[in-house]
Amino acid sequence: MAGATCGKRTVTSELRYCTYCGGQIRESLRSGRGEPRMRCSGCGGSVIDAVSGPSLLVLVAVFAEDRVLLQRRGLPPYRGCWAPPGGFVESGESLEAAAVREVREEVSVELDPRVLMPSAVISLPQLNQVHCGFVARLPGRVTATAVPPEAMEVGWFTEEEVRALDNWDPGGRIDVGMQFAFFRSRVFEFIQQTDSFMRLISPAGIRYL
Repeated sequence: MAGATCGKRTVTSELRYCTYCGGQIRESLRSGRGEPRMRCSGCGGSVIDAVSGPSLLVLVAVFAEDRVLLQRRGLPPYRGCWAPPGGFVESGESLEAAAVREVREEVSVELDPRVLMPSAVISLPQLNQVHCGFVARLPGRVTATAVPPEAMEVGWFTEEEVRALDNWDPGGRIDVGMQFAFFRSRVFEFIQQTDSFMRLISPAGIRYL
């Protein structure tokens, strides 16, 4: 798409998907002031082409008794797929506060923010989003309940059970065995995903995935 002027910066937008619902952006619009805009073919919303930067989201992998807590998404993008709890960071909110709130709002689990260990930064330029990941390793499984419309179902899943699920696309790019090894690890490790590579950073070194 054509470049757009934002203040003193010229922004060339490659935004292809709605940052809210994940639907494809097809229709170019112009406001009365001549600002370039795009409309989502899914939810119908419009966004300014000259965006200042990606939206910030959190993801939380809650792990206990060698199982991970997942929810089946009730909203786009990836509606119907299984994914960890997560969502947008709100104005004036810390990453940890957003993570605790999203877990509560989607699967009815109350986390102590001190159990949240930073674990990943995932850049999704096709959605104009950056996800900050946390792992919450609990001493035992807790009761979880799906909260619609965000979540349709919830469950604690073993490694083999996760392999059989319809996982959301970003999670599906990482081998399930590698994910569970990561969850089980007692040393600090960090996943970095960009549009050109994915790697695991750990005391043992850097491994590209």
